[in-house]
Amino acid sequence: PYVLVSVDSSDGSETKVNGSATVSVSGSGTTGNPYNIAVTPLSINTAQIADDAVTTDKILDGQVQKDDIADEAIEAAKIKNGAVTSLKIANGTIADIDISNSAAIAGTKISPNFGTLDIITTGNINGNAVTTTGNLFVGGTISTTASGQVHPDYVFQKYFLGNSDLKESYDFQTLAQIEAFVKKHHHLPGIQSSAEIKKQGFWDLGQASKLNLEKIEELFLHTIEQEKKIDQLKTENESLSAELQSLRKDMEEIKALLKNKH
Repeated sequence: PYVLVSVDSSDGSETKVNGSATVSVSGSGTTGNPYNIAVTPLSINTAQIADDAVTTDKILDGQVQKDDIADEAIEAAKIKNGAVTSLKIANGTIADIDISNSAAIAGTKISPNFGTLDIITTGNINGNAVTTTGNLFVGGTISTTASGQVHPDYVFQKYFLGNSDLKESYDFQTLAQIEAFVKKHHHLPGIQSSAEIKKQGFWDLGQASKLNLEKIEELFLHTIEQEKKIDQLKTENESLSAELQSLRKDMEEIKALLKNKH
């Protein structure tokens, strides 16, 4: 009814295995025909295995296949850090459904290559630098932040107050000064030249937007100055016109007097 498996030579004790429906024994126990013990598949469940009885060093490589593991049988807490590497994950085995929405995978751990494919998102794209060699289509708002940048209100401060605490180096120039600068450098004061942009290698949209607003504010001030001069000229013209009319009337009266004397 039992088969001798091993004998402890130190104390002479024996380990015996009984044959049953789940355990079968074959062989005669001789050197040429040793005992072989077989266990019926699925006859041993997890409740019959002691904790930590099966360790990784007792499992041969390739012995456990994916079909041997039930869905969600292995929790994340049971997987040792570094145990699963990219070399051990076959291409295409992880689908979108396998990744939790709250996984929060750091961008430093991802190195995607989209090739010529489009990147489409209904969320936000945040980063210190977003580089594209193709077209960038945005249906929402492009927000830029940069330290040290100030709003161009310094234009009005300088013009009306004579100085600006927002940008002390700013200088409001007359149209004559701007004309002389453009003739010499072929670009507006405060704006990078094409050669400078080419050397820099990129166009700073945030800086360009701020400078565009600066130039718009300057244009408004120059336009206001021009309108004031036009209004002044209109007033002077009206005054001269009234004087001319008065002179004509006087001339007509003088002509009439001279005519009557003759």
